[in-house]
Amino acid sequence: MESIVVTGIGAISSLGNSVDEIWNNLLLKKSGIQQISRFDTSDFKTKIAAEIRDFNPYETIKKKDIHKMDRISWYAISAVDEAIKQSHLDISKISSKRIGLFWSSGNGGIESTEQGAKLAEKPEKYPVFQQLKILSDAPVGWIAQYFQIKGINMSITAACSSSILALQTAQVYINAGLCDFAIVGGSEAPITPSVIAGFNSMGALSRNNQSPENSAKAFSKFRDGFVIGEGAAALVIGQEKETKKQKMTAIARLSGCFSSNDAHHFVHPNENGTYTNIKSCLKNAELEYTDIDVIFPHATSTQLGDKAEYLALKNTFMERLNDIYIVCIKNSLGHLLGASGAIAAVVALKSINEQIVLPNKIEIDEIEFKDLHLSYKSKKTEISHVLCNTSGFGGHQAACVFSKISN
Repeated sequence: MESIVVTGIGAISSLGNSVDEIWNNLLLKKSGIQQISRFDTSDFKTKIAAEIRDFNPYETIKKKDIHKMDRISWYAISAVDEAIKQSHLDISKISSKRIGLFWSSGNGGIESTEQGAKLAEKPEKYPVFQQLKILSDAPVGWIAQYFQIKGINMSITAACSSSILALQTAQVYINAGLCDFAIVGGSEAPITPSVIAGFNSMGALSRNNQSPENSAKAFSKFRDGFVIGEGAAALVIGQEKETKKQKMTAIARLSGCFSSNDAHHFVHPNENGTYTNIKSCLKNAELEYTDIDVIFPHATSTQLGDKAEYLALKNTFMERLNDIYIVCIKNSLGHLLGASGAIAAVVALKSINEQIVLPNKIEIDEIEFKDLHLSYKSKKTEISHVLCNTSGFGGHQAACVFSKISN
């Protein structure tokens, strides 16, 4: 297989409009979870989410295009713009057909879908671009247009595992020689009445409305569900030999990816699907369970999900689990659904680059999850290999490993 490296990252979330801003706020243990301001929550059991509130789309998007896009496309272009600038990917010097785009979203333009349903009450006045804003492949189409990238272009949906599956797909295409570089990631903008109502009806969302900043209690005995978040994250990856030709600096190596399905539509009551997928990911990365230094788990703060993931981690890493740092970021950023894997990957890459383990906000249940090693202060330490794990409704499992590049 070709050696694949990451050369640029970009992100936007409730904690900031750039990777560095998000990273610094995570170091300070800040939370982007607040009361929902986007619509009236009077009749909703859940009234909190991780909204992006200080974002100006006009900084990266042409005025004439703003009304043609859903928020997922705004966020996508912002994250990709940052990632391309950091990577120094000079598209003018590379055949644009040798750059692939692999983007993901679990819900597509759900806000535009809801708006469209209301506007359709007067179909003769239905806006020309409304239907195009709804499409799940709208972000990847806009990315291609804005950055003039003409290679393989696809939108990948696999619930909360979408963006790691997009990363694996990019890995496959590069290894097959079908592209030299790829822009990979995901965007999500699901803070809408139907999404909040839908997950509420499933009992999946936290209702800790009085203390939003202390919600999303991953691996805690007080966990009561996840908190919806929004945003985007992007990675520029490429064949190592091609990045060197272009004098691009590598942040880390993409050592391996794997995705599968446990053939159980919702959260499986046992850990087998996650366990076998992580094992396969380590095999793809040509690493042993003893090599991993930090894990970014899916950690949604649901009763069943956290328990199943813990058992999978315990079965995979055995006696080593207590020595591996576990970093949970959803209690600060919320759950970005289809973009959750991408945002975890970006933070993991920053962690490798800085050689720092992020602090956790929420204390774990040391009885039920006694083998998990969480630090509550940032810690400077040697980090060689980081695992990111995701799971999604529909039985989806996806994981990836990033590694420090040795001098």
